Amino acid sequence: MKKRSCRSADCWKRPPNGTSVPRNGAGSVHEVKMTLVSLLRPGMGNPEQDEFLAKAPPLDLFATLAHSPVLARRFAGLGAAVMMEGALSPELREIAALRVAYRCNAPYVLAQHQRVARQIGMSEDKVMQSQCEEGGEAFAPLEQRVLALVDVYFQAPEMVANFDFSELTDALDERQIVELLVTIGYFAMVAIFTTGLQLDV
Repeated sequence: MKKRSCRSADCWKRPPNGTSVPRNGAGSVHEVKMTLVSLLRPGMGNPEQDEFLAKAPPLDLFATLAHSPVLARRFAGLGAAVMMEGALSPELREIAALRVAYRCNAPYVLAQHQRVARQIGMSEDKVMQSQCEEGGEAFAPLEQRVLALVDVYFQAPEMVANFDFSELTDALDERQIVELLVTIGYFAMVAIFTTGLQLDV
């Protein structure tokens, strides 16, 4: 039987209030509640916290991270490197980020990176099909392998050792391979942090 291709219209679309996402494609939803810790704004914390907040982007992610300035600085530094200093193409980076958000049921990460993906010019089909269980026809073969790599990490991590990296290693150099894996890991960390804190979108 021919497998039905995934089109944008088949994919989940964030409801108007932005408070729910599908849970790993299974159709259930997770309601975002009040944050677990307070959101610190400039002038609300101690001097070290205020110093971090004065330099950080005005995002709720950093408003919560500021409770631990020592971690916040390093977390933000890694994020800046992933987002602005890497050799991986912005589109592959955002495909990985969106897929991690989907697999981790992370509405904050999903909302932020849908916005970023559109800003860099990613097609709406790709933005939406990144949330399809089987990917979608909008993606090129290399992009499909990035989706598949994220999927195996979160659905069958014991199979990562058997994953066929050949299409990735044929298209990407060693620096880009390292950055792709770090990118997946970084956004998984952001997903765990933001869902644990119940950050609203």
